[in-house]
Amino acid sequence: HGFPLVCMNGACGLNVKICPETGALSYTELFHDPVPRDVTVKVLDLAAKMGLVVNYYNCLDGIYAQPINDSHRHSTRRYTELTGTPIKPVDDNYEDLLSKGLPSKLLVFCEEDIIDELTEKLSSELNDEAHVIRGTPPFFVEVLNKEVCKGHGLQRMCERLQISLGETIAFGDGDNDIEFVQCAGRGIAMKNARDTLKKVADDVTKWTNGEDGVVRTLEEMERQGLLHIF
Repeated sequence: HGFPLVCMNGACGLNVKICPETGALSYTELFHDPVPRDVTVKVLDLAAKMGLVVNYYNCLDGIYAQPINDSHRHSTRRYTELTGTPIKPVDDNYEDLLSKGLPSKLLVFCEEDIIDELTEKLSSELNDEAHVIRGTPPFFVEVLNKEVCKGHGLQRMCERLQISLGETIAFGDGDNDIEFVQCAGRGIAMKNARDTLKKVADDVTKWTNGEDGVVRTLEEMERQGLLHIF
């Protein structure tokens, strides 16, 4: 049957199957709420005017960017090192990507000392047309469909699987996890999470991401008889 996966900050839901012979993955889209075209164009134009590079996320095809200087290349490399996800280069100002489909999300890189300025500028320019999130670590800002957040994605996936939200657990560490943690039956912040997330969480782990905090917390909950496997 495969396994469910919510990705792109909740913008996309997939059913993932693994071929037992080859180990190859195949995906079936369950839902997708992309960034609207007019918002996408505004973000790309604003980033270009500010001299910043943008990650363009295609739900089924990966991440694209157009780095044109050393600062851009440093940011995209840093993101790949952080997430383990490769970024594919483009050289046409994202025009071919736009012609083929709207992005699941956009991510604008910046220097850490202007992260708050960029977050405010994007929020102001886009008004209520998009969901703008300050990134963690603070060297990027994310832009999503205005209805999208990780909590929204969790809710949509639970509806598809006919599972109660009350029976879910969510772990997070950044600002983009706030709705996710609030929406789940039990929302848990990592030990290294931002204080804004810890304030809304039901609990905080004893361990950080780097200390395998999610797995160790789930193992502890299993020993306590708090987990129910479907």
